[in-house]
Order: sequence, then structure tokens, then C-alpha cells
Amino acid sequence: MINPRRDSVARVLLAALIWWAQFVPAWASERALDRVVAAYYPPLMIDDSAKPGLAIEILQTAAARLNRGIALEFLPFRRALKTVQRQPDTLMPALFRNPERENAFQWISAIHTAKGRFLSLDQPINSLGQARRLGSIGVETASTGDALLSRLEFDNVERVSSPATNASKLNAGWIDAWLLTQALAASVWAELDFERELIAGEIMFETPIYLVAGPQFPKALAQQYRAAIKDMAADGTIQRILSQYE
Repeated sequence: MINPRRDSVARVLLAALIWWAQFVPAWASERALDRVVAAYYPPLMIDDSAKPGLAIEILQTAAARLNRGIALEFLPFRRALKTVQRQPDTLMPALFRNPERENAFQWISAIHTAKGRFLSLDQPINSLGQARRLGSIGVETASTGDALLSRLEFDNVERVSSPATNASKLNAGWIDAWLLTQALAASVWAELDFERELIAGEIMFETPIYLVAGPQFPKALAQQYRAAIKDMAADGTIQRILSQYE
């Protein structure tokens, strides 16, 4: 025999569950957003929603695997660095590691290894000895190339603040060579639409590029991103992303 009271209670509970269910999908589908700051540095970080840069795409994919999203903002490079250092919830998709930066960031995961070469217009520069005999070599201030040539006490180095400046100087004949990672040099050269062919010499250095956060970024979340990127490297996802920028 059906108990009318119990049946009434069951109907009320069922109606309550149906009412609540209409709100669950919207609530459950919301993803946590991580703040991300980037600086224009092709092909790693590009202010273009259709092709945002290989480092940003790697980070976007890693975030999606963690059921998270990113809120991306482009800033001037130095301001982006300071923002990451000072804000406890902020990531930067790509940064080269050096001793001066070592304690200022959490180096969450290497995402790619960049290869630095001398770029020229007349003949390839394949050795440091050959480079030392040049009239002038362009580097970006505080870059890996700058650190290398400074450590070796090169006296023919000209420093500027941006890759585009060095590309223009090389095209105009104001410097004899330019030391930079080849992918970045090629991107800048193509963007400036110079007609002469850029000649790349032998590899002079290899340097990993890291996803970084500030010292106060949650360690557990940093570990989740590290694990996601490790899985992406293992299953070929990172290589597929890189191939789109070669």
C-alpha cells in the first residue's frame, strides 16, 4: 500500500531536483581562468587571435586539459615581467632562463628549445672565431646571445632593445651579423618584408624556453601545468603545435 505522505515527500524532492538540474550545467561548465601576460615575441607570442604564437598555444592546450581557461593580455616586455613577479595568479607563456632571473620566477616547465645562430646576408657565420673578426654584431640587450658574447669578451657587439631594430640594421648594412634564435629572426625578417635572403650559420647556442609564474603562484597548480605539458610532449601535441610555426 502506498503511503500518501511518503509519496508527497518524494514528489517534492523530485521537483526540487528537476529545478536544481536546470542550473547545474551552466555552473559545471564554467572554467577557472588563469591570468596570462605576454609580450610580442614571434613566433613564441604573437598578438593575433588566429595564430597567437607557439608558446601561447601550448599554454592554451595545457589549460584546456586541466579544464581551465586563460585570460590573455599583451604588455611591453619589462612590464610583463614585473606583472608576473608581483601578481600571485599570473603566468607568462615564454621566457628564457638566466642567472639574474633565476630566483624571480617559478620555472614551471620547458616548452621548447630555441637554437641561436649568427644571421647574415653575404655568407654564413659558422664559428665564434669567424664572428670575432666581423666589424659589428647585433644582439638584443640582456638576451642569451648578449650573455654569450659578453662572457667571451667580444668587443664588436652592438646592443639594441628589439629584434626589429637589429633586423633593420642588418638589412641596411649597419651591422655585419645578428645573433638570435633562428625562428624569431625568421619571423621578424618576414614581418618586415625585406627582400634579401637571411643566411643562418651553424648553431651557436641552444636555450630552453619556459612557462613561468611568479614566486607566489600556487605550487599545486604549477605542478598540474607541469604534468599537462609533460603529457603533451609525450603524446606529440607539442610537436604538432611547433610544426605550424616552422
